[in-house]
Amino acid sequence: MRIGNYEIKPGVDLSGVDLSHQDLQYVNLQGANLQNANLEGCNLKGSNLRYAKLENTNLVNANLDKTDLEGANLQNARLENASFKGMMSSHETNFLGTVFDPNNSSSTNHNTRDLELEVQELRKYKELYEEIKSKMIL
Repeated sequence: MRIGNYEIKPGVDLSGVDLSHQDLQYVNLQGANLQNANLEGCNLKGSNLRYAKLENTNLVNANLDKTDLEGANLQNARLENASFKGMMSSHETNFLGTVFDPNNSSSTNHNTRDLELEVQELRKYKELYEEIKSKMIL
C-alpha cells in the first residue's frame, strides 16, 4: 500500500510524516517508526502496530478499534477523543505521559495510572497461571 511517496509496510520509517485523515484500516505497521507523526483522524481499525514507535505522535480523533498495540511505545502521544474499542496492548506497551484528555490533567494521570494498574494485575495473573501450570501433572 502506498500513500503519496510513502510505502506503508512493517518497519517503515514514517517519523514526522503527516498522514492525517488517512484510511489505514488493517495495515501492518509492526515495528514502524511513527515518532512525531501526525495521524490525526486516521482510521487505524484492526491495524498491526506491535512494537511501533509512536512517541509524541498525534492520534487525536483516531480510530484505534481492534488495533494491536502490543509492545508499542506511545510515550507522550496525544490520544484525545480517540476510539479504543477492542484495542490490544500488553505490559510492554508504554503509555507514559500519554494525553487522553487535555482539559483535565488529573483525569489524564488517572487514565494512565489505571492502565498501569491493569498491566500489573495481568502480570500477577500470568505469574499465578504459570505457577499453577508448572504444578499440574500432564
